[in-house]
Amino acid sequence: MRSFSYLGGFMIAFISEIIAKEFADKTKIETIPLSQYNCLDSRLSSHADMLLSVIDDKLFIPFSYYEKNKTSIDRVLDYGYEIITVDDFKSKEYPYDISLNVLVLDKCLISYTKHTSKEIINYCTSEGYKIVNVKQGYTACSTLKIDENTVITADKSINDAVLSLGKQSFLCEDLGIKLDGYNCGFIGGSSCVVNDTVVFFGHPATNDAFTNLKNHLEKINKQVIYLDGELHDYGGAKILGNCKK
Repeated sequence: MRSFSYLGGFMIAFISEIIAKEFADKTKIETIPLSQYNCLDSRLSSHADMLLSVIDDKLFIPFSYYEKNKTSIDRVLDYGYEIITVDDFKSKEYPYDISLNVLVLDKCLISYTKHTSKEIINYCTSEGYKIVNVKQGYTACSTLKIDENTVITADKSINDAVLSLGKQSFLCEDLGIKLDGYNCGFIGGSSCVVNDTVVFFGHPATNDAFTNLKNHLEKINKQVIYLDGELHDYGGAKILGNCKK
């Protein structure tokens, strides 16, 4: 069994309470299980890619969710993070539920900017980030971020946006990802990267799409581990390392 540690000596993962224990058991990473948030559709309400965004040493999170879960979330303060609360979601309906659903690469923010949290837009603007608009509002859900310059996505608009920034993107095909109540799930919601390893939240269907993806991961020197069951979208994970100066 592989275990992981951040080079700075600290690593912690925000992840849905549904898979938090299994994820912790498989990776040996400390986890903060995310409970359901009643301002979101119940099928998505504990998903990390819906509930928070991490940019530099800032953690953006809805005010009422933070207040309810302050004790567990405040653990990141000890490791140099600042918590910034944002307005609660205006509605459970798309696109009013996507204000934190953004992709952050090296000094670049990619999102459906019209519906992105003003706190995120203001922060990225002040820090000189290049801000790129895409029409895929579930930007974080749709993207597996490998590193600051490399992603995997099944969404062509995100793929094109990343390539336009001079970064690398692998456009994958349908992996048969499950998401309860929906036709399909997303690659970013069904996986995450820990150091040199991609953690899939279940086993993908054995098909050409996954064979091509696995071959690509081997080319970029990524190992793979799987949680139990079929590949399922649980909202990905937000993994933080020690950013204390």
